[in-house]
Amino acid sequence: MLLLAASGGNMSAQGIGDYADALAKMPGYRARVTYSVTLPQAQDDVVYTIDLAQDPADPDGYLIEWSVMSPSGPVSGFTSWFNGDFYNFRNHRLQELHRQWDPETVSGEGAAQNSAQFASLLPTRIADWLRAKRPVVVSGTILDPVNHRLTYHETWQSQGEIGSDIIWVFDSETMRPLLFTADYNPGSVAGQQVVAEYSYPDSLAPLAAPLSENFLHSRFPDAFNKYRESQFAIENMRGLPLPSFSLPRLDGGRLARQASDPFRAPTAVVLFDPESSLAPELISAMRASVGRLPVNAEILWAAVSKNPESAASLLSPLRDGETAITGAAPLAADCGVAALPVILVCNPRGRITNLVIGLNQTLQTDVMQMLINAK
Repeated sequence: MLLLAASGGNMSAQGIGDYADALAKMPGYRARVTYSVTLPQAQDDVVYTIDLAQDPADPDGYLIEWSVMSPSGPVSGFTSWFNGDFYNFRNHRLQELHRQWDPETVSGEGAAQNSAQFASLLPTRIADWLRAKRPVVVSGTILDPVNHRLTYHETWQSQGEIGSDIIWVFDSETMRPLLFTADYNPGSVAGQQVVAEYSYPDSLAPLAAPLSENFLHSRFPDAFNKYRESQFAIENMRGLPLPSFSLPRLDGGRLARQASDPFRAPTAVVLFDPESSLAPELISAMRASVGRLPVNAEILWAAVSKNPESAASLLSPLRDGETAITGAAPLAADCGVAALPVILVCNPRGRITNLVIGLNQTLQTDVMQMLINAK
């Protein structure tokens, strides 16, 4: 064995920087981690199973999927970061941060994508950790050329007490992480031990395509369809064509549209829940808006409920220029709708020129102006 030791906060100079460089450049990285947490007051360890994936096009981007058995049953979630967009799903809540809207939260040392749970297990974040300066008391590396293992060990103190004792073990040929152990506040009531064991099963192939919201949506449909709290996606639909769909018509048959299909006139696509207490007020306001217009305009009622009776009780009889479809939850999801109702104003070319989220006191005049300007 070759022991390379250092002290006073300087990592062993002969190679750690090179190892960090190797960890920072692993696009397409995949691994499975068994992550165990031992707490002084707990009878059993908390054990997570974590799948790590770094973006094949950009190693800074990632997808973390995790699961754990809780007292109430299995619990799972995910965290993802790519191209300035951050998604974190846990406890039936999909949190989103976007550089376009939240530049400060995804920038700087405490950026959400770097401080998220389990992000420190990713090779790129391990590289950042190795390069960072900390009040290290003792640090060093041990190279075992026979077993192709490189071990990095550091201990640091806080107010005269040992704050943490940390060990990383890497494959010395590929630099892929193999093991992480940490003893935080050893001997104290706030103590905590962590062990993360990495494996590389053949079933974890690199992601086939760069990360995107469409990829996440197809992988975690319930998170986006049921638990999304941000309206970021729907706000960015302006200028885009209405997504294609094929859904049942309230008056029989099906209505199928391609994204490239035009409308006969400016059209308000109303995504709504017919069982909501606000639905009658919404319908009355929309019909009043279109009825007062000096130009021809139409309404496409898109009820998310699959039950045609609830929509029919509110909309029948349909008026001239009105069409109604049911089971429109997939269309709402494709538009990135997080809360209903949403009114998408489309021009005759089928593109969304403007939109209204929710029901407000100026809805009639807002929709009238948007339909007049939908060119």
